Amino acid sequence: MTVAMNCFNMLRQDYTTREALLVGIGYGNQANKRNRDLNPKEGGPKFLAFIQDEVISFINSKYRVTDEKALYGYSFGGIFTTYVLFQKPNLFNQIYIGAPGNNGSELVPAARAYFSKNKSLKTKVFAGVGSFEIDNVRNIGLFKKYLNSNKNSGIQIQTAITPNAGHGAALAQVMQNGIKYVYCVHHQSIATPPSSELKRYVGTYGTDDNKSKAIHVFIDKGELYFREGEETALHLIPFEKDGFFLVENEVLSFKFTRENGRQYFVVDFPTEKDIRLEKTKSKK
Repeated sequence: MTVAMNCFNMLRQDYTTREALLVGIGYGNQANKRNRDLNPKEGGPKFLAFIQDEVISFINSKYRVTDEKALYGYSFGGIFTTYVLFQKPNLFNQIYIGAPGNNGSELVPAARAYFSKNKSLKTKVFAGVGSFEIDNVRNIGLFKKYLNSNKNSGIQIQTAITPNAGHGAALAQVMQNGIKYVYCVHHQSIATPPSSELKRYVGTYGTDDNKSKAIHVFIDKGELYFREGEETALHLIPFEKDGFFLVENEVLSFKFTRENGRQYFVVDFPTEKDIRLEKTKSKK
């Protein structure tokens, strides 16, 4: 629970993040039964029934939630979430498969078995693991390739390999990558306009009362960049007409507007006042 809460808190700094109600299922002071409950060949079916019949109904009765539900599991939990994905395909909208404890050996077989009897699966899937788990990395890659080869399945999958990490060290990053995929708002880039169109954005933007906030917008190799003072230039990626974003911080968006014959560079902060910088006139 602590890791999940921290992942959401950290991601909010760089992304507009949808809110989620976090539900952790543990054993309290009782003995840990994860090897039984998360094993599809042992207590897995009963654990799934418990989640479906008791946990979900309890949450729905106590909290203001939508019908959107996600299930995350790591290690043995990754085996269980794979089982749930294909056993109860409509129960969860998103499934996270983290470093499955069987090295991902059942990923492709389970998918093949499902699609041999079914045509589609309307679920978002995330699968991740640390790069030191070589067999898991390979099987997750084959899983993604197989699902993407089925063009009419309706399934959406994203994978992420955490570099230089084993089973334990990768846990937090795998979870954060999965949460980022599902709960963070991402800009969808569009084709960069030709330089002839980008030129109308080029110039220096600032305010009379704060010269230190001057922004220099320029073109380099057909792409638009901006620099504040002597800081490193950042790449402006288009996502709509006159609208741009940064991969480094997607919580922000940048727009060029014209008002009363003046051009502005606007930095849009979702929860704060926008920064509006006017284009300065070129010196003759």
